[in-house]
Amino acid sequence: THTHTHNKQHGFDPTDEIKKKTKSKQTSQKEKSQNMITKANNLFQRVPTLGALFCEVLTFQSLATMLNVCMVTKLKDDVVNDGDRAAWNGKFYAYVNGISGLFQFVVLPLFLKKVEPKWIWRLMPIIPMGCSLFQCLQVDPSLSILAFSFLAAKIMDYSLRNVVNEMVYVPLDFESRYVVSELVFWSFMYFF
Repeated sequence: THTHTHNKQHGFDPTDEIKKKTKSKQTSQKEKSQNMITKANNLFQRVPTLGALFCEVLTFQSLATMLNVCMVTKLKDDVVNDGDRAAWNGKFYAYVNGISGLFQFVVLPLFLKKVEPKWIWRLMPIIPMGCSLFQCLQVDPSLSILAFSFLAAKIMDYSLRNVVNEMVYVPLDFESRYVVSELVFWSFMYFF
């Protein structure tokens, strides 16, 4: 157009500015990623427990996502009617929330009086791994097996993991807490 040609002749081309901003943004994101990896590496060397916590979070979230996909797929195959499927899901999550509340406010406080949190944290993967192993041994796992595995994972997530992870995370210095929260956010933004 005439305006674009006129602007270009007089040294003003808005596309140059847009290209500069886009290139700057891409460079900034790349530098931020490299900076975050360096920060994480330094932090995990200084506080190895945080490295273990980070790996546990990534592993558990990956497992929970796989269990969720398996259960939802099987539910869709077994319960064809949308209304019945919605009702089934509602009951399922009611059980998850009810049992999680029971665990978080009754069972866990009693259990923590007798067992150190570090042992609970070390033993947490046993239940989801056992359920997943049993599920893998089935040729075509039933909806109830898949639902039980996912139920166990969600109950662990809502009642046990969050409490125990906070017990590990809270006593740390400010920099460690800040870098870990930034790292977890960064990981989930770019990988999940």
